[in-house]
Amino acid sequence: MFRHVVSFRWRDDADPAAIEAVEQGLARLPEVIEEIRGYELGHDAGLSDDTYDFVLVATFDDEAGFRRYRDHPEHRRVVDQDIAPIIDSIVRVQTYVGG
Repeated sequence: MFRHVVSFRWRDDADPAAIEAVEQGLARLPEVIEEIRGYELGHDAGLSDDTYDFVLVATFDDEAGFRRYRDHPEHRRVVDQDIAPIIDSIVRVQTYVGG
């Protein structure tokens, strides 16, 4: 298995409606990208200082599945149109998991 983890920190002036549009856009991706095996989204619980605002954890069979997700036109649309305008910083990690 191959896992993709992304943490987002929104700009201070990010509109809550724009943040909701990101969440909705990302949430739709498993419906259109068949390579996704597991997909979780979540807002920071606010229990620690200096955390990121939102996280995405996606699982794929392999690196090739991740690459198809990464390059998929609908994923690119969400990133370019919804995320890019409101992102302050982002951290990405891809890792092999399991066996």
